[in-house]
Amino acid sequence: LRRRALLRPRGAAGRSLGKPAKTIPKAKAVASAQQQETAPEPEAVPGERQAAVGARHAAPYQHPTSGAAAEVVRALERSREATQRDKRGPTDPCGRCAAVILGGGVANPTTYPLSKFRAKPAVPLGANYRLIDVPISNCINSGLNNIYVLTQFNSMSLNRHIAQAYPIREQSKLRVDVLAAMQTPGHMGWTTGSADAVRQHLRELTSDALPHAQAEEFLVLAGEHLYRMDYGELLERHHASGADITISAVPVAENNPALLGIDGAGLGLLRLDGEGRVLSFVEKPSQAQIEELKGACEVTAGHAMHSPNPDKPLIANMGIYVFSRRALESLLEGRDIEGRRDSLWETSMMDFGRDVLPHAVKEGYKVYASVFNGYWRDVSTMRAFLETNLELARNPAPFSLHDRDAPMYTVSRNLPPTKLVGDCTLDQVLVGEGCFLTDSRITNSVLGSGSIIRKGCQITDTYMMGADPAEFAEVDFAGGGGSRPGGPRPPPRRRLPTVARPT
Repeated sequence: LRRRALLRPRGAAGRSLGKPAKTIPKAKAVASAQQQETAPEPEAVPGERQAAVGARHAAPYQHPTSGAAAEVVRALERSREATQRDKRGPTDPCGRCAAVILGGGVANPTTYPLSKFRAKPAVPLGANYRLIDVPISNCINSGLNNIYVLTQFNSMSLNRHIAQAYPIREQSKLRVDVLAAMQTPGHMGWTTGSADAVRQHLRELTSDALPHAQAEEFLVLAGEHLYRMDYGELLERHHASGADITISAVPVAENNPALLGIDGAGLGLLRLDGEGRVLSFVEKPSQAQIEELKGACEVTAGHAMHSPNPDKPLIANMGIYVFSRRALESLLEGRDIEGRRDSLWETSMMDFGRDVLPHAVKEGYKVYASVFNGYWRDVSTMRAFLETNLELARNPAPFSLHDRDAPMYTVSRNLPPTKLVGDCTLDQVLVGEGCFLTDSRITNSVLGSGSIIRKGCQITDTYMMGADPAEFAEVDFAGGGGSRPGGPRPPPRRRLPTVARPT
């Protein structure tokens, strides 16, 4: 009564449409209320605007189901869900995990000459990306913010790409740090394997000065695979099984080139029980071991999520591992499951697949497998590199680079759009930024950023990796003439090689 002396007309939703009255004494307010009890009810305020106001507040909001507005609403909902996942803090499995990406340690002849001037994870992929963008993008899409890349061999290009694509910002929780190989008083040599690389940086990874000091799990990833995975689901399975180590595995056929060791590749095979626990681990098995393991992986539990597939009867290691902090420290520091120290451990256990994981299974650690049924390719040989990139250009492609729910991130190059001049015919082609094409025919190929295709070219089954950095000559490509203003053109910059399918 003190705030409102008179009853105002109200709209359909019960909201007052008049202005609030001035405060009046209590006695006058009571008298005014008594007079209005006998007075006729005032008429509603006429007008469509007042009715619209009441209807807007009365009717519930309905999300659009199609069109651009629906895309905006879905994007906002995904952003809100991501924000809620960040707010969960310790209850989020990714909030208690730190990712460790192996950035290449030694020269590998299986990818020469691609790795002649750069580490294997820095090799271009799909016209605009690098191989290292795959695990980092998966981490970002999974809500995993503490990411560390271990580098050693030809690391300058990789370090530059990470610094430009994933800079550290104060307002962002994402942190991508590079831990380069170094000599210390306790270790004067270079790292000689994946496990040795993590061991040399174990103090930095578990230091109390780092933001992930309370990390309970470490996710070890390879930097040379193409796949899309939600690491949060992998961590949830790791927690549900109570495992010390969880290996992400994939079904493969017995004639898989990487399994057979073609071009120097090799995959590790797993033998699982009915609950998904690893019974044996064989790295780069022989033909006799392949026959022995074929059909022995009869997994029925939901933890492994795999039913026997006659076309893919074998379970192969993907190079993705989840370690509990206690298990990782014990295995890398040379202690067994009961804490006893082995003085010869550091000289014999250098690689996860070859040394650490078989030993962990033998010693009785709880090692489980989580079978992944999505797209996965090991891009560790020249043959696999070319075939994987050409698959991305097909329609439909087995792996999509246009997934809005789980996008691929990379460096922003600020290059001009690609330009086509004359009669250009493109069929199943991925074209990067800043390309210039003139009167050419291209089929089933990938053109990297800054590629220049002259008049009359015919390109088929080829990955042209473009220019790095991109070079844009100021000439008339359409007419073939013209000159560079301001004097002669400087010497051309180094270009990446072109990889074509052998005929």
